[in-house]
Amino acid sequence: YYTDRCGMKDYKKAMKYYIMAADKGYPLAANTLGFMYYYGLGVEIDYERAYKYFSMAALLGDLEAMYKTGDMFRYGYYVQKSPQAAFRLYSMAYDLLQQSDDDARCGGYILKRMGDALSEGIGIASDPSTALLFYQRAEKMFYDQIRNGDPYAQKDLERAKKMQSKLRKEID
Repeated sequence: YYTDRCGMKDYKKAMKYYIMAADKGYPLAANTLGFMYYYGLGVEIDYERAYKYFSMAALLGDLEAMYKTGDMFRYGYYVQKSPQAAFRLYSMAYDLLQQSDDDARCGGYILKRMGDALSEGIGIASDPSTALLFYQRAEKMFYDQIRNGDPYAQKDLERAKKMQSKLRKEID
């Protein structure tokens, strides 16, 4: 019901089943509930509930939920803004990504956030050269994600490419 695979999109029904699965400890269900509340998919935007579900899924090892929880600390959504906590969560997601065979779902997003942190000094000292490397790796993964049908990867691909140009000028 969430993705329309059954022939009709129905966020209310999807939420019912995701809540049941999240309550049983299924991390992807908790992560998806986080997205629903974070972006207001079928419900009002509710950062408190988004945080609840993202952090639940992150604690269960979901990489996507880790970087989204990091985003909440980066921007101060529901939680107190903390660049250090954001970077810690991005780094944890990156470390787990390195050990994972499943990078197709969110690898580009994690690498882009590491690039953001290193280019903007989010919770760590700015390091343009290393940020450039993260953006280059993110670009490659975004192309893979686009080929795999990720409808949101194009926007972040463009950001990764733009940041590479900016960083090359800065480094030169």
